[in-house]
Amino acid sequence: MSKRNGESGRAGFAVLITLTVVIIAAAVAVGLRMIASRGGDGGIGGADRTDSVQTTSAKDIETEPPAPAKFTVNMQPGSENAGTLVLVNATHAYSFPEDEQLVNLYEEGMGEHVKLASSDIRLRPEAMNALRDLSDAFYEQSGSRELLIASGYRSYDEQVEIYSSRVDSKGIDYAKKYVAMPGCSEHHTGLCFDLSVYTDEGIAMHLDDSEDYAYVIEHCADFGLVRRYDESKTAITGISGEDWHFRYVGVPHALYMTEKDLCLEEYLELLQKHTALNPLELTTSDTKYTMYFVTAAPAGATGIEIGEEYSETYSISGTACGGYAVSYSEPYTPPETDAADGAVSESGSGIAAGNNAGGAAQ
Repeated sequence: MSKRNGESGRAGFAVLITLTVVIIAAAVAVGLRMIASRGGDGGIGGADRTDSVQTTSAKDIETEPPAPAKFTVNMQPGSENAGTLVLVNATHAYSFPEDEQLVNLYEEGMGEHVKLASSDIRLRPEAMNALRDLSDAFYEQSGSRELLIASGYRSYDEQVEIYSSRVDSKGIDYAKKYVAMPGCSEHHTGLCFDLSVYTDEGIAMHLDDSEDYAYVIEHCADFGLVRRYDESKTAITGISGEDWHFRYVGVPHALYMTEKDLCLEEYLELLQKHTALNPLELTTSDTKYTMYFVTAAPAGATGIEIGEEYSETYSISGTACGGYAVSYSEPYTPPETDAADGAVSESGSGIAAGNNAGGAAQ
């Protein structure tokens, strides 16, 4: 009896051991499965999960690029009425500066490729350089030096004399139509000149009288010049159309005015609607120009921010219209064309050489 009881006890103990082993094995299996499921696709443990999270963060989180470097140009009160784009007409009298900053064309050697009607003709340096470059280019193209500079800067007193003379000889109505009032003449700026043709045979001509001089009209904007008064714009400018009066306004503005057939009054009115956030833009074959308007501060200096990348190409001019015209340029690469049909792959604004038939009287 005791023998059987002993064998029964050993058998029960073996069963207990077996059940314990089975339970432990099952528990281990379940634990491993849970760990594996928590570890995700990367396998067991949290390191791979962390790496996955870090990798996702690097890809998904976009860091903002540093703001472009800028500098501020402080325009002093009163400077909004001076500059190469300043408007001068019957309703915008010229503000004479203390220093006119004029150069004598004869003394500067301007007689090489053009003829000077007088040795006393003076211009602002910007206008003289543009005229020199244009006349040099025309000479290289044609071999002709028959362009005649008849007039440049005029003082207030000189304009009084001219206006009074026209009144005496032609009458007040004629004078109002063809001669600017003293103080309201563009010639006061030193930025304009009267240009015509005087042949070696002694024949005086207008530029429009011969195709030989078409180059001057078609390319003057490339040098920052416009023919200021077009007959079709008389109602806007207040001056009857004459074809000899050229005005320097700067290359970006001249190109835009020419392409869009705008006189200076129209252009400045348009420019005032465009700030740095929605500027006017224009492209040539290799350059992009940007132009916009900044309203003058009601008091104190007007701070105008300029990107460092444009430090060599920017220009700021007063307009006499309550603020400043800002422009800058940068290199431009035309979009690629489709070889199949030659079409441009994206829209762009080109400059078509054309005749901006402006004229001038003063």
